[in-house]
Amino acid sequence: MVRFDIYFDGVLGTDREELGLVASGSADMITLERTVYADQVPLLNLPMWAAPDARAAVDHVNGLVFANPQTAPLLQAEAAANNILYLGFTSGGGDVFLATAPLTVLSDLAGKTLGVSGSLSAFEALGSIVVETPHRDTYQSLETGAIEATWADLGQTVDLKWYEVAKHYLRDGTYAAGGALSINLDTWAKLTPETQRVFKEAAEDAETFSLELAALDVEADLAVLAGAGATVASLNPDDQKTWLQLLFEADAAGCMARAQNLGIVADMVTVLKAAAEATGATWTPPAQ
Repeated sequence: MVRFDIYFDGVLGTDREELGLVASGSADMITLERTVYADQVPLLNLPMWAAPDARAAVDHVNGLVFANPQTAPLLQAEAAANNILYLGFTSGGGDVFLATAPLTVLSDLAGKTLGVSGSLSAFEALGSIVVETPHRDTYQSLETGAIEATWADLGQTVDLKWYEVAKHYLRDGTYAAGGALSINLDTWAKLTPETQRVFKEAAEDAETFSLELAALDVEADLAVLAGAGATVASLNPDDQKTWLQLLFEADAAGCMARAQNLGIVADMVTVLKAAAEATGATWTPPAQ
């Protein structure tokens, strides 16, 4: 029997302390938020965006981490260097554009002042006037007209009630995996093979459950938006493909810059090539 003592976010440490907690064994398991530890797990900070649904996004990262013979050893070695083992990934949900004026296609964003906090080159490629805007400032920026549009997780926009000041939503059709279910390697080594198998099965169940919860959340969020009088459109297939490509290029550029600094260019190229193939993106490694 395995007993879990569960501590919620912030009880044992901040987001930036969680990897250290599990690596040291102070915590046995965490759901690793990879973007917080881009320098410690740079390969895992690969382009996660996939279409057409949340299941495809989870399958995408699982394939690279556990199944692909070129990338799995690299990603697992990176985890082991941090004294952890990945067991699976949760759903990260889908994203939306929202604006103070109607949106139906990507070209509607051209010329609009767009407030975002990352992947700036992807938004600039849309012809938007990009303004770096922290999430905490987005509501006020939309309300005052400092920005005309933004891009964020659907659930976040509803939780923060951005629909009160921007009524027009455009679902972009791309999804990303969420946190990595991670266990301390020393803890893992103490488990019997039978218990390890149960943990892996439980991680698969957790993935499935996270997808079910995400679908329910989307349903609830859309109901809130309908009640608030917001309009909700979806990108057409051609625009969705274009947007996925732009997101991949922006993320890949960041990955390569980080790889240069860390001296892992060859490994990063291997991961990015596989990620591009898995998502249908086109990517050519930059000349070295």
